[in-house]
Amino acid sequence: MSQHYNDWGQPLGAAMPDWQPRPRPQGEVLNGDYCRLEPLDAAHHGRELFAAYAMAGDGRDWTWLPVEPFDDEAQYLAFATACQHSTDYVHFAVIDQQTNRAVGTLALMRIEPGMG
Repeated sequence: MSQHYNDWGQPLGAAMPDWQPRPRPQGEVLNGDYCRLEPLDAAHHGRELFAAYAMAGDGRDWTWLPVEPFDDEAQYLAFATACQHSTDYVHFAVIDQQTNRAVGTLALMRIEPGMG
């Protein structure tokens, strides 16, 4: 098989002539061995998430986020509600399978269906 390169000399993978854009990810429950991902619901998960984030002794959990640690629960709940309703990304609560409590969040961002 011959190798193909882009305009900058970087190697490209095999051509995919039948490629079709992928649908946007949907907020659905995803089960794993240790945790479960649930679509973020601020009313359901917010208080547990605020408590989980408050356990950190410093701001390192917020390093790559567009916000700083929240001073109070009401501020966090407003932020979580905005995340829940965002159309820019799909936001999940991470649920510990042993305790059934929300312990963190994650987001699928920069969703570009045409790129898969």
